[in-house]
Amino acid sequence: MRATVKLFKSDGVSKGGNYPIKLTVTHKGKSKRKTISNSTAEHWNEADQLPLPAHVDFDDLYPTIKNIRNRAQKRAFKSLMNVDEAIQYLLKNEKSDLDFFVFAKERIEYMNCIGRVGNAGAYTAAVNDFKTFLGRETLYFDEINSSLIERYKEWKKRQPINSVAMSKNKDILPKYPKNATIVNYISELRALYNKCRKMNNLKDNEPFKGVFQDVFVRKRRARNVYIDKNGIKKLENAEGKFRKKGTYKTIDLALLQFYLGGQDMTDIYFLKKKDIDKGRVFFKRNKLGEKGELFDVKIFDKAQKIIEKYSTEKSDYIFPWKKDRTAYKTFLRTYNRSLNHVIEKLEIEVHPKQNSFTSKCIRHTFATIGKFLHVDPDMIREIMGHERNEIDTIYKDKYPREIRDHAHWKIISTEDV
Repeated sequence: MRATVKLFKSDGVSKGGNYPIKLTVTHKGKSKRKTISNSTAEHWNEADQLPLPAHVDFDDLYPTIKNIRNRAQKRAFKSLMNVDEAIQYLLKNEKSDLDFFVFAKERIEYMNCIGRVGNAGAYTAAVNDFKTFLGRETLYFDEINSSLIERYKEWKKRQPINSVAMSKNKDILPKYPKNATIVNYISELRALYNKCRKMNNLKDNEPFKGVFQDVFVRKRRARNVYIDKNGIKKLENAEGKFRKKGTYKTIDLALLQFYLGGQDMTDIYFLKKKDIDKGRVFFKRNKLGEKGELFDVKIFDKAQKIIEKYSTEKSDYIFPWKKDRTAYKTFLRTYNRSLNHVIEKLEIEVHPKQNSFTSKCIRHTFATIGKFLHVDPDMIREIMGHERNEIDTIYKDKYPREIRDHAHWKIISTEDV
């Protein structure tokens, strides 16, 4: 396979004095030409077959031709057997040479930087698994097509999730990933693909179209695990019942999550002093990223006491702990483990049955207590910063602060317990 780029004077001159610049590809007696631009004779370097600086499109045309010639020297080009595919290879947008894995790495770093460690972790797992499937560390954007994704899906179905245990004990039978796991991994790759495409203005080859047709996943209602106000009261009265100081930090954080409207732990952990103004705290949920809207909740006295207990002048954050991804993941594991210990030690009843209790369950607790107190669902969502895009919700204005604060206190108050 060979390729040349030259000015074809033999094809005649246009009214403007231009001749066509053509790419010619030849292979085993077959030849094909494609016009890529044009030039006047005086603006063309005949010896090098390149445009001169005086050419009107010099800045674009010169690197384009150089790039074509560089690609024509690559093994990938020389191994092609079809002249049409060869021309397509030589003329494809340079951006299609973008390494998908490099983009994914940069996107993961960005997600970690803005505190969306959960998304970053999910992306990392999916990308690493995809690399294992491919057996290489490089993947150009244009290589991602429906055939590749289909093959990955079929490969994923056959990969035992207990391979380590099987290697240690030959009697252990393989366990294969559930459809939900396969869908999750491919969905993460799709999210990265779409973001890469949009940010680099690349063509959508629709590689994920129809990929989920044979991996049915039953949609189930999310498991709602919560404690009632009696459980909250036990947390408030836990002073003197534990030896370790760290256990009381767990209790304080759980109560603060609840007092501030059942906010996610990541939003509490990364809360800054500048987010507090005139007795209110302003949140923008990390989970929603750039799509999240700013909302505020009142800081009641019992929440204020916890904030003052941990805040120092040395840090911009309310809680002066390490804020990198690894530190937060370690903290969250320790916090959830400690929270379960507290629940068990204080004999707090977990509903609807004695399930494992995590930081997310505090959010369930706030919402469920509000529901049982007949607080309007829209009111609960506004306090929790839970956005919905239903038409009826869009048409409604938000509740005034005083009304929100009244409902908020109704949910977190334990005076009558």
